[in-house]
Amino acid sequence: MKMARQPKPEFLWLDANNLVDVPDIAHLNSLREVRLTKNPIQYFKFNDFHDLSEINTITADEMPWLEFVEEGAFRNLPKLTEVSISDSPALIFFHQVK
Repeated sequence: MKMARQPKPEFLWLDANNLVDVPDIAHLNSLREVRLTKNPIQYFKFNDFHDLSEINTITADEMPWLEFVEEGAFRNLPKLTEVSISDSPALIFFHQVK
């Protein structure tokens, strides 16, 4: 009997889920896009989005509690081309994306 291959998700939309931290999604290494819009996350911390080798877009719009994006929050993301953090009035520090 041949086992069916599990599909690998490319998109993860977690909008308006009342998340206070970025969930551990490193095991979802096929992701190309993550959306966290309208969640009460206060900080994007070191390694929050680490090692997602296929990700090219991170969207975190309308996050009124987001204050900081720490160094290393977006590390080891070789295909990352777009980060959207619009309408986040509390944002006071955004460390350079490398």
